[in-house]
Amino acid sequence: MAFTRNSYMITRAMKQFLLSSLLTLIIQQLSITVDSVFVSHFVTPSAMAAITLYLPLNMIVFSIETLLGYGGIIVAVQAMGQQNREKSNAVLSTSLLSLIAIGLLLGIAALGFHRQIAELFCSTPQLLEHFDSYTTISLAVMTLPMVDAFLGQAIAVDGAPQIATRSAAVAFVSNIVLDWFFIVVCQLGVAGSAYATAASYVIGITVVTQYLMSHSKSIRFRWYHKMISNYLPQNLKEGSHCWLPTC
Repeated sequence: MAFTRNSYMITRAMKQFLLSSLLTLIIQQLSITVDSVFVSHFVTPSAMAAITLYLPLNMIVFSIETLLGYGGIIVAVQAMGQQNREKSNAVLSTSLLSLIAIGLLLGIAALGFHRQIAELFCSTPQLLEHFDSYTTISLAVMTLPMVDAFLGQAIAVDGAPQIATRSAAVAFVSNIVLDWFFIVVCQLGVAGSAYATAASYVIGITVVTQYLMSHSKSIRFRWYHKMISNYLPQNLKEGSHCWLPTC
């Protein structure tokens, strides 16, 4: 009977996780589409093409979250099915810390080599300045979309997929409003759309964090002894099964 109950818990948690992951990916792609529409109308039509060129880089960011985040979710769900909340929290904490660390390191590197990155992905001189402006800001804050996606998945398997949906919806609507504010009101051009997207991720993370601090009775993010050596290899192993098909 225990095996049946644990199997049901794992299956239910994975369904919620997959739904949340799909929704997050759709919202991320729609955010870039919204950015493109705003800059094409209020900056120049060519700016829309420059932002569209960012999609491959956005998929690279998402693949990093897949490797480090999905793997942790899978291991954590298995631990939840075994009623091992201590391990589940340790695994999720390891994933979160890993995403923040790698996001900050790559973001700093992107700031140092933004021009080279822009020239690598954009071969059209007329689009280069717009692409460089948008890409520099987006990659510098790449930690935000990764953490936003991961936290949404974590609370989905915690039994609150509606909070993940609400967070994604709030972030999407916020992106539209902030695009108008930064591009139309502040006249920041293509950079304004990148600032708007970054701010919308902060708003989404805030919604999820409020749930974690006030309602979640099972997820506790904190430092665990030897969390990197004990759990990071497991997270990478499980995440690689999902990550390799996206490469």
